[in-house]
Amino acid sequence: MNASFVVKLKQWINQWSGSSPDNKAAQGDAALPQGTTPNSASGVHKLDKHRPFIKRLTTVVPAGERIDLSMRRAYILPTLKGVYFAITVVILFIWSTNYALSLGYAITFLLAILGLAIAVLTVKNLASVSLSAMGDSHYFAGEAAFFYLQLHGVENTGAIAISARRNGLFSAPVCVQAGEQTKLAVPLDDNTRGRKTLTHVRISSDYPIGIFCSWVWLHFDTQIVIYPKPQGGIALTQILRRAGVEAGGLNRDGTEDFMQLSDYQLGDNLRQMVWKKAALGVLQIKRFQGGSGVDCLLDFHDPILADLSLEAKLSQLCQWALDAEKQGVRYGLLLPTQTIATNRGASHQRQVLEALACF
Repeated sequence: MNASFVVKLKQWINQWSGSSPDNKAAQGDAALPQGTTPNSASGVHKLDKHRPFIKRLTTVVPAGERIDLSMRRAYILPTLKGVYFAITVVILFIWSTNYALSLGYAITFLLAILGLAIAVLTVKNLASVSLSAMGDSHYFAGEAAFFYLQLHGVENTGAIAISARRNGLFSAPVCVQAGEQTKLAVPLDDNTRGRKTLTHVRISSDYPIGIFCSWVWLHFDTQIVIYPKPQGGIALTQILRRAGVEAGGLNRDGTEDFMQLSDYQLGDNLRQMVWKKAALGVLQIKRFQGGSGVDCLLDFHDPILADLSLEAKLSQLCQWALDAEKQGVRYGLLLPTQTIATNRGASHQRQVLEALACF
């Protein structure tokens, strides 16, 4: 058989049935096509949303809702192994007919029946789960980012080897037991800052022996936020000195009013460490309340940022916001399109970082 014909046949089957490439390099929870990275994969593979036939096959799932993968929604095609299996059955049939072999007929029809039974099992396996999107995730630019789907096993049955693909990136297959739940990590091919939507993701399975692949295309109205990469060579102390705050007073998280003990996290001020407990192997720090009374405005048009590019400015502002929150400083944000009043706390930090991500 012509080698070029085999290559084209394999590409066509992979495109329609969604069978993963033979050589995939696993990276964390996701497996990437050989020779690609999360940043370059979208350049190697045509984006799924730009394929006309995928748009017609995609089912839209509203945010917060769960979808059952019924057999009516699932599609099925043979994989490359399935094509070889079918060719073998045809050759056996021709050989048995030519030589009038009863045993050959028996083997041929037995294999054909087994193939049909495996096709039904493949579709039924995929239809044994329901899916819902897990939103409210955030990452920093440059990190490996994932959309997470919650798989629910249908009562009295389970599913094996369920995987996802999006824009040429494959997730690690997972199994879910009857009545239980598990997470499916869908790798994100674009880890630049901004809001990302889980569009055109293919959920598939080639269980039990990989000669058929059943799949369904879904579009989830859920988003994750990727913040700017926190980096920059300008210390927050320069901004605070300009506000009239002494640099030596920045190590105090609040005032002398003790609030609580909390577990130590990397980057916390060691001056607040409870050393008596640290000697026993328990790392905790003292938290104070009342605030230091320091207000800091992170200005996009600050003259100290004049020589930086857009992304470098946002990265520096992101770093300042993280430092200010860690040091107990009240801070606000001034962008050309938005102003956030000074405050502190987890919700305020998230509001500031989301504003930087979506600018």
